[in-house]
Amino acid sequence: MSEFLHTLTDNRSLFVDAFGNTIKLFVIAGIGSLLFGTVLAGMRVSPVPAFRAFGTLYVNLLRNTPLTLGFFFVAFGFPYLQINFSFFVFAVVALTS
Repeated sequence: MSEFLHTLTDNRSLFVDAFGNTIKLFVIAGIGSLLFGTVLAGMRVSPVPAFRAFGTLYVNLLRNTPLTLGFFFVAFGFPYLQINFSFFVFAVVALTS
């Protein structure tokens, strides 16, 4: 048990930094999802047929897509398309969409 506690205390800065990144990811992706969802909901009820069609298509295609598949596409598809950002930005994009 003491080895476990020593491992935690010796790597305290690593755990604190990782927890801080998790909180930042939660806040940024949450705000992004709220904004994106509001725009998408507005498109779904829009009187403009093109907006309504795009909103409906996006929701119907991605509604049942697992989150893992979204992360997989962002992590492997974006670099293949020569879109290179940090892993944090990739995570925000995957969680927001």
